[in-house]
Amino acid sequence: MRLRIIQTFTILFFSLSAWGQTTIRGTTTITTDGIISDSVNNSPNRKFEKQVKIKPIDKSNSELEIRFYKLTSLSNTTNLKIIKLRNKEWTSVEYEEWNNPVRIKRYKLAAVPDFESFIRKLLEQNLTSLPTQQQLEGKMKKFTERNGRRRESKIAVLDGHSYTVEFKFGNSFRVFEFDSPDAYAKFYDNVEELKNYVAIKELFEKELIRE
Repeated sequence: MRLRIIQTFTILFFSLSAWGQTTIRGTTTITTDGIISDSVNNSPNRKFEKQVKIKPIDKSNSELEIRFYKLTSLSNTTNLKIIKLRNKEWTSVEYEEWNNPVRIKRYKLAAVPDFESFIRKLLEQNLTSLPTQQQLEGKMKKFTERNGRRRESKIAVLDGHSYTVEFKFGNSFRVFEFDSPDAYAKFYDNVEELKNYVAIKELFEKELIRE
């Protein structure tokens, strides 16, 4: 998949061409050639969707919508950040789940420095084409030589954090999952997709702030 970035002035509109191209025009105009859409929405977050009263990603009414879920297994709580473009207007919210007391808090978010730059940075990390981490198992191999024998080294990560990215651009949507990206990217340092996961996680953590 090829990514082209062209400088313009302000966010104007979001459009789909007859040739399967999705274009976001604005401070940057980003054209993604032929986003491969999932045929079935396999989101693991249906229960949380109902709790916060949002539609499944493939049913979203937004021209553009990206959801970033973080599940903390120790507390069994979910944090969801959403950024969307609808009727030429950007909005972003966060839902934070608590156990004691049981509640979900909602916050409005702002992008630093702006939403257009935030989206551009996500696309630079191959957001639209990344696979689920499980599909990378064939790449996640590391070997060492010991006593003249080649052995595979493995890593077990128990930090208890897993992530889901769900996005919809026009009529195309995708869902992919990953976990413990920092540790895996450091150990399997030749797997670029793991580095993309880390960068995407850090963008949502550092460049979407509560108002």
